[in-house]
Amino acid sequence: LTMEEIQRGYDAVYIAIGAHTDKKLGLEGEDAENVISAVEFLRSIGEGEVMDFTGKQVCVIGGGNVSMDATRTALRLGAERVT
Repeated sequence: LTMEEIQRGYDAVYIAIGAHTDKKLGLEGEDAENVISAVEFLRSIGEGEVMDFTGKQVCVIGGGNVSMDATRTALRLGAERVT
């Protein structure tokens, strides 16, 4: 599909590119095992690397759309609880 075809076929076009890099917070342990940035997490899911969070408790630190997407995705992957 070309952009011209998209523009002809729709009244509005919304391009949501999102964040492409993560931001370090400078917190102790942010580079520890089992700590992953939300951007990296969502990118891996998009590339087909599905993680099994069945019964796990997940903590998302941050705010905004990326953290909410990571929260919802963790729940869809079976997390028992996301804080």
